[in-house]
Amino acid sequence: MNVFMNDIPPVMTRKEAQEILKVSKNTILELLQNGYLSSFTIKGRYRITREALMDFIEKSIYYS
Repeated sequence: MNVFMNDIPPVMTRKEAQEILKVSKNTILELLQNGYLSSFTIKGRYRITREALMDFIEKSIYYS
């Protein structure tokens, strides 16, 4: 992955996380809705922390 920690915002939108992970909208929504990628909502919109994204990436690398 060519993304450095400093390039990842501390809190990001669903679309920003989707672009970093290079996945489709359906895939990111599935990850969020099924709890594979931790998030919270503000006014019904997903927000993902840098830590949650990095945890997801680390787990994905470990289990792949």
